[in-house]
Amino acid sequence: MCIALTGPTIKHPPLYQKARDVLRRAILAGQLAPGERLIETQLAQHLGISRTPLREALRLLQSEGLVRRDRSGRLYVNTLDAAEIESLYECRIALERVSASLAARHATEVHIRRIREALCDARQSASAGNVTDLLHHNIRFHREIALSGQNRWVLRLLEQVWGQMPLFRASVLSAPREQQEILAEHAAILDRISLKDSAGAAASMEMHLLRDLERGRQMLIRSEVQQPGGSEIPTSLPRFRGEGNLGCGTGSGTGG
Repeated sequence: MCIALTGPTIKHPPLYQKARDVLRRAILAGQLAPGERLIETQLAQHLGISRTPLREALRLLQSEGLVRRDRSGRLYVNTLDAAEIESLYECRIALERVSASLAARHATEVHIRRIREALCDARQSASAGNVTDLLHHNIRFHREIALSGQNRWVLRLLEQVWGQMPLFRASVLSAPREQQEILAEHAAILDRISLKDSAGAAASMEMHLLRDLERGRQMLIRSEVQQPGGSEIPTSLPRFRGEGNLGCGTGSGTGG
């Protein structure tokens, strides 16, 4: 008897995507520091994969701005450029003022609930000390505000700006004091949006982002006197081989 299998096919992410995700989390969590050299042979051996999927993972991280390649072909965790951050924040402040103002005018109760849920999840991540999840919920908060404004062009432009600054956002969010300041500022923005206060929402958003930029400036000053920890692979970086919860098998594939 032939039985047609009509259920959904179970697909696993290719190996290079898993490697990209592991390395991305390590960079955003500071396990791999800005300016730190990434040696393919060491990373491949540590992760338990071949260099083919690793190279594709590193190429994707380059496209995200998390990894850079110098003229000699050596790879490094990207560093933060102060002038570029200033330029990005000029754009971000202008766009997110509009985003918050539109949200106050157009947000429904469903939108408000989603913004509040993002804030609550961010608070839980901060309490748990999970910077990676906190980063996710932080940008989710801003994205939900943009969605509630119901202007797809504002959201599209903001996505481009946000996509250029994951390393900066992760660095700013790494300190507990900064986390609490940001969460309090987010609560103030949500309060203005909930009250349909368009001008107040825009002003609260601008104040938040100006403070965020200043936190970033102070972080960059501190980072100038800190040297990267060399090319040692941190022991806390996950390994694929033997890690059943990653679902990566023996790591001998090519990532196809």
